[in-house]
Amino acid sequence: MLVECQYWTIIQALGIVNIPHNVVKLLQRKDQLRVLRENVMLIVRDYNNIIVTIDDKERSLFKEHLDMLDRTIDPGIKRHNWGSNADNFVYACRKECQDVFLNVKKFQNNNQKINQEFEKISRTTLTSIQKKLYILPDFIRQQEETLREKEVTFTASFDKISLEMMSTYELFINRTSRIQSEWLKFIHRLDESLEKSLKQSVKNTLLDLGKHIIGDKARGELVPIFKIHTILDPNNTQWKIIHDPAHEDLKSSIQTFNKKIIDVTRIIPRIEKIFRETRQGKIEELKKELDESEKNGGNTAQAFAKAGMRPDVNYQNLSQEEKETQWKARWELPRPMEERSEYQVRISTNKKIK
Repeated sequence: MLVECQYWTIIQALGIVNIPHNVVKLLQRKDQLRVLRENVMLIVRDYNNIIVTIDDKERSLFKEHLDMLDRTIDPGIKRHNWGSNADNFVYACRKECQDVFLNVKKFQNNNQKINQEFEKISRTTLTSIQKKLYILPDFIRQQEETLREKEVTFTASFDKISLEMMSTYELFINRTSRIQSEWLKFIHRLDESLEKSLKQSVKNTLLDLGKHIIGDKARGELVPIFKIHTILDPNNTQWKIIHDPAHEDLKSSIQTFNKKIIDVTRIIPRIEKIFRETRQGKIEELKKELDESEKNGGNTAQAFAKAGMRPDVNYQNLSQEEKETQWKARWELPRPMEERSEYQVRISTNKKIK
C-alpha cells in the first residue's frame, strides 16, 4: 500500500488525483512502519523456525511449550495497537521463541546422543576370535574375559543413555498429565530401540562365532579353530580312537558359552524402570525442599515454583495426609509401569537368536 501511495504522489502533480490527508500521514510514517513490519517478520521467522524443526511426535511432547508461546504472541494478533511502539512486545515474543527453540534443540541433541549409543551397542561384537588354533579351555577363558570387558562397555553406554534421558526430562518434569503420557510413549520407544540394539549385538556375535566354527558357507571357507588330539586308547584291545576334547564336550562347551553371550545383556535394566526410579528420587528431593521451606519459614513461593505447583495459602493448614494426597495427585504418572520381561529374557527367547 505504501508503494501505491508513493505513485499517487507522483501523479498528484499532474492534477489527476488528490491524496487524502490520512494517506499523507501514512506516508510520513513509512520508515517507522517498515521497521515495525521487519520486527513482526522476525517473530514470524522465529516461530516458523520452531515449527519446521520438530516432527509430529516432538510436537506432541512440546504442545504446552507451543501453547504458552501462542499465548504470548496472541495479543499482537488480536489486540495490539500497531500505532504504538512494539519494541517490548517484539522482544518478549522473540525471547519466548528463542527459549522454545533452544529447548527443542536440547531435546533433539540429547536424543541424537542416545541414538548414537544405541548404534554403538548394536555394532558391538561380544567376542574376539582370532584366526588361529585354540585349545578349548583357553578359548573359553579368553572369550569370557572379552565378555566381561563388553559388560563394562554396555554399562558405560547405558549410563550415558540414562544421563541424557533425565537431562531431557527436565524440560517436561513440571508439565501436565497429558505431556507425561506423551513422555511415557517416548520412553517406550527408547525401550524398544535399546532392546533391538542389544538383540542385534547378540545376533552379530553368534553369527561371528558360527562363522568361525562352521566356516563361511558363502565363500566355501572352512578354517578350523580348535586343536583336537586324536589318539588310540592303549588300554583298549580294539584300538579305540579317542578325541580330546570329545565331540560332545566341545559341543556342550560352545552351547554353554552361547548362553553366556546372551547373559551379558542381563546387566542392562529396562529404561522405563530406571526412569521411574530416578524421577521418584527427584520428586522426593523437591518435596523435602518444600517441607523444609515451610518448616523454616523460607521462600515457599520459590519452592512451589521449583516443584511445578502454584502456591496455595491453605497448603500449610492441611494435614499431613491431605498434603500427601495433593502431592500424589500432582506427581503421579498417568499409567503404571508396563509389565515386560527384562531384555535378557526377551532376547534369549527370540526365535532368531535361538
